[in-house]
Amino acid sequence: MNYRPLRLGTRRSPMAIAQSRQVAGMITTRTGMAVEIVGVTTLGDVSRSQLVQLGGTGVFVSALREALLAGEVDLAVHSAKDLPAGAAAGIMLAAVPTRDDPRDALVAQAGAKLADLPAGARIGTGSPRRAAQLLRLRGDLRTGPAGGAATSIAPGKPTSAGTPTPTPSPNDNELQLPYQYGGHFRIPVHIGR
Repeated sequence: MNYRPLRLGTRRSPMAIAQSRQVAGMITTRTGMAVEIVGVTTLGDVSRSQLVQLGGTGVFVSALREALLAGEVDLAVHSAKDLPAGAAAGIMLAAVPTRDDPRDALVAQAGAKLADLPAGARIGTGSPRRAAQLLRLRGDLRTGPAGGAATSIAPGKPTSAGTPTPTPSPNDNELQLPYQYGGHFRIPVHIGR
């Protein structure tokens, strides 16, 4: 019997597409089924407001949940950190892939480490947690929203430019506590399909 490919919904960001390709590969390896990646535009992707101004958790999820419920996709990939705590009616969690490295990584010119940055250096981040930790370590730094095509991703994963991020030094977990859901993905599906 010839089955149509599973339609895997994902945000359209380069990082989300890269993560979804990983998940699609896992699904194909385990089931033998083809997977088609379907890009979905979310409020978090199109708004120029800072994440905390949009309401934080959930701004990357609503459009993907709507696509699941409408039958436009069969399953979706979410970063666990983007999911609201409450369940969505009609949707259930189908899989939780193995956690990636949750540590934050500094993407800097010539592979510079945090200690190498000059006094007053600016670090782009949309995370209040990350900004607070950076300023605690180095009060001379300036933090603000990451602009342009900047991405904040797990170490060793492809950036939006397709180059790997530097691997954090072994003491990075002592310097910055990883976010509790960092590196975790969730694969929801529509109940009954």
